[in-house]
Amino acid sequence: MFYQGDLTFGELVNLMVGARLDDYDLSSNDTGHLSIDDPAQSASDDDFTWNASLSLLLDNGLVPYITYAESSAIENSQAGDVSPSLVSNGQWLSESDLKEVGLKFDLFDQTLVGGVSYYDQNRTRLSTRDRVVATTSKGTELELRWLVDDNVSATLTATDQETTIEGPETGFIYVPAYAVGLTPAQASGGSLAVFSFASSPIGFPGDYTATNIPENTVSLYGTYVSDPLSWGQAGASLGITHVSETATLLSGPVIYPSYEVVNLSLFATLDKTQLSLNINNLLDEEYFQPAAGSYVNTSALPGRAREWRITLKQTF
Repeated sequence: MFYQGDLTFGELVNLMVGARLDDYDLSSNDTGHLSIDDPAQSASDDDFTWNASLSLLLDNGLVPYITYAESSAIENSQAGDVSPSLVSNGQWLSESDLKEVGLKFDLFDQTLVGGVSYYDQNRTRLSTRDRVVATTSKGTELELRWLVDDNVSATLTATDQETTIEGPETGFIYVPAYAVGLTPAQASGGSLAVFSFASSPIGFPGDYTATNIPENTVSLYGTYVSDPLSWGQAGASLGITHVSETATLLSGPVIYPSYEVVNLSLFATLDKTQLSLNINNLLDEEYFQPAAGSYVNTSALPGRAREWRITLKQTF
């Protein structure tokens, strides 16, 4: 059962509020389980969650607001299943909450719109070997859209955030041989498995920062669209995205440098024909990012090189 309301008081105050009651009843049976795992489990539970956002609609185009939300979700695996071990240890249903305060604005006859906000979010993620890991993310977001004139517009987005993994982080993870003082030859060219990152001397017994997530990203794009011409219309968009450095999750991490990627797109419309050209990573920037999940400390993903895409559309 749920309720969603959008309430306005006078012309100044707006309140969006929601409430939800969920009843859960599940049975889980893993026919291919290991001998140390639970073969089958059942559970039932109910949870009440709610959210509210209060805004002030000021005459000058400014809209300050504050939001609070609580939610719950089942800890599903990749195939949508729920592991019996999560049911047996009571971690199959997780809660999260979000606190956000910000300012939206609509200025200069709607030629400058956007918003800035600060958020604090607590949530969970399902790690390997059916371990639920709690995380806390705090950060600031900015979005601006400026309509310079009838032909030119610009967009700026920026984020600054930090994600903390709450300990003890008992998840399973792979680590490189050098992290435990071995040479690649001594490890036969492979990596080592750590079954509890919290109890390992190269791990973290308490809270630690998720350095594999960039702290800062900034994107700036400019767009030009011509006036309607005798033969049709044309336009272009050019933008750059900056991503700050990242690192592996070890006390002696590998650092992946910050990078910038430039993207370009062009289009032309002639009657019922549209031709577009998109070039991603225009300057062919070489960059790397740490892999996700269990392999975050042992492998990196190369960034995508320059890509061209030409699209021709014809309507009849």
